Parts: sequence; C-alpha cells; structure tokens
Amino acid sequence: MLKAPDTGEVNEAVARLAGRGIPVVTLVTDLPRSPRTAYVGIDNRAAGATAAYLVSQWLGRRPGAVLVTLSRSFFRGEEEREMGFRPRCAR
Repeated sequence: MLKAPDTGEVNEAVARLAGRGIPVVTLVTDLPRSPRTAYVGIDNRAAGATAAYLVSQWLGRRPGAVLVTLSRSFFRGEEEREMGFRPRCAR
C-alpha cells in the first residue's frame, strides 16, 4: 500500500512489483496508468466540485477571482480536485 506521486519512475516500479505477483494498492492519491490492484480514496473530482459549490455559496454573486494552489501537480488527488473545482467555479 502506498501514497506516491504519479511519475514514470513510480509507475515503472509498480509495474515491476505487479510483474512479480506483488499486489499494489494506492492510498489517497492514485496511479491510474499503473497496474496497481486498487485505489483507496475519495472521488477527488467530486470533492473539488463540492468545494467550488461551497465557495460560490459563500461569495454569492459578488465578482472576483478565486486562487487555487496545488502542492505538486503529480499528486493525482490534488490535480483531480482542481479539475473538479474549476468548471464549477466558472459558472
């Protein structure tokens, strides 16, 4: 079980483990391009959409901009939450 960035090196390491019959489960952040056995975590796009909904409720119709920051773009969970947030907030 691991939490790791979605990089080529990590995906290759997971592929080597899977090739040896060692199951790999990703936790919190996914490696969808790897042969991992399963992902355990939240629906990150839905979480981002929920955050955008809440921000839009708090701001109402006031004009303005919202700053979204990511710690690392290769942690899949953060990237997917941002993708879920963006279209919802643009409405």
